Amino acid sequence: MRLRRAGRASRGSLNADVRQASLDRFKRIVGLLSLAIPVAACNPLGPAVDEEASSNHFYNRGHTKILFSPGGNWFEGGSSPLVGADVPSFAPLNQWYAVDRKAVFYQDRRLVGEQPTGFRVASGPYAAGTAHVYWWGEVVESADPASFSGVEFTVDGRSQHYGFDHRHVFCRNTVISDKPLTFRALPWAPYFADSSRVYIMVDGICESLGADPATFRVLSKRDGFRSIFAQDSAKVFDIDAMPRKVIDGADATSFEVLCEGSGPPHVGRDKNRLYVQIFSAGPVLSLESEASVLERISIERSSKNFKCPELEG
Repeated sequence: MRLRRAGRASRGSLNADVRQASLDRFKRIVGLLSLAIPVAACNPLGPAVDEEASSNHFYNRGHTKILFSPGGNWFEGGSSPLVGADVPSFAPLNQWYAVDRKAVFYQDRRLVGEQPTGFRVASGPYAAGTAHVYWWGEVVESADPASFSGVEFTVDGRSQHYGFDHRHVFCRNTVISDKPLTFRALPWAPYFADSSRVYIMVDGICESLGADPATFRVLSKRDGFRSIFAQDSAKVFDIDAMPRKVIDGADATSFEVLCEGSGPPHVGRDKNRLYVQIFSAGPVLSLESEASVLERISIERSSKNFKCPELEG
C-alpha cells in the first residue's frame, strides 16, 4: 500500500510538472506574439513599386510616398523616403536608379541636374543621362554620356561590369584604357587586352599587367585546371599575387606547368629551376630540384589530392 501511495504521489508531481511546462511554453508564445505584433505594425513599407525591376523601391502604406529599403528589409536596413518623388509617375529602372516625370534618383538621392528623358541604365551600376555618366551614383569624370555603353560579364558566377565610350574604357569610375576600339575580352576571364596592354578587372580590381597582348596566355595544369601562372613571350607572371607580378628569373621560352588538381600546390618549371606556390595567395618559391619541391610540400602542408607524376618519377 505504501508503494502505491508513493506511485500516486509521483504521478501527481509529474502531472504538475507537465502542466507547469505547458504554462511556461504558452507564456513564451504569448510573449513572442506581443513583440511581433508591434513590430509588424511599425512596418512602413507598402507594396513594391515594380517588383520585376527592383526589390528596393516601395510605396509607403498610404501610397503617398516612395521609400528606398534594400531588399525590403526595413527592420535591419531601414527605409528612406525619396523626397520630392512624384508617386504616380515613379518608375524604378533597376535596383538603384529610378525616374519620375521630373527627376532622376539614385537610391534615395536625387541626381541634381539630370532629366528623366533619355536617362538610361548602361549596365548594373553604370547609368548615363544628358549631363553625366554615373557609377554607383557618382559622376564618372571624362566619360561621354552620349556614346557610353556598359558591359556585363561573369567571373565564377559573379556579375561584373565595365564601361566604355568613344574615347576610353572605364573600370569602376577610372579610365583603364584609351583604346576602346581594340579593347576585348581574352579567353581567360577576367583578363582583357587592347592593342598595347593586358588588364585584369574583377571585384573592383583594375590592373594593367604590363604583358604583351599578342602573346599573353594563362597557363593550365596537366588536367585542365587553371594554374596561378601566366606568360607572354618574354615574362612569366604570378597572377595570384596582389598586385599581379613578374616572377623574377623565370625563363618564358622554356616554362611549363606541372602537376594536377584544382588548387595549390602550383608547380612550374623552366630550364633552370622549379617554382612552387604551396598555399593559396602565398609566395612563389624558387627551388633547385624535384626532391626539394616534394620535401617542402610534405613539410608545410598535407595535400591528399596533390598529384605530380613529373616529380614523383
